Amino acid sequence: MGGLVGAVFMFLALLGSAHLYNNGQSPVPSFGDQDFNRFDAVATRTAITVPTTGSTQLLPANHARRYAIFSNTGANPVCIAMATSTGGTPIASNCTGIMLAANGGQYTIDANNLYTGAVHGMASGTASVVAVTEAQ
Repeated sequence: MGGLVGAVFMFLALLGSAHLYNNGQSPVPSFGDQDFNRFDAVATRTAITVPTTGSTQLLPANHARRYAIFSNTGANPVCIAMATSTGGTPIASNCTGIMLAANGGQYTIDANNLYTGAVHGMASGTASVVAVTEAQ
């Protein structure tokens, strides 16, 4: 029985030391052939007050972007847009983009819908605050 317990502990110790490495720097948890948490840089977080007139840039274009999340922490809806119109006016100024509901509405950019261009926003009613997190 003692030999079996020792073998189990040895197996668990070896299993616990098996890590994949991201750029040779830090352990990356894995499951089968899937790697997780593969961001190269620490995420940046900002809170932006979005007015009701004009359009405010929430994120500049970033070709290294792998993930971003927009969370409306304000009391009014916010419209976000992923592009500008042909005239150069951000689409969000017409509020024809993605609507973030008041008090917690969110939109995520990830590997499934990766967009690396600029993102603009415009509030409805009165100004609102959008928390933005981006990782690359």
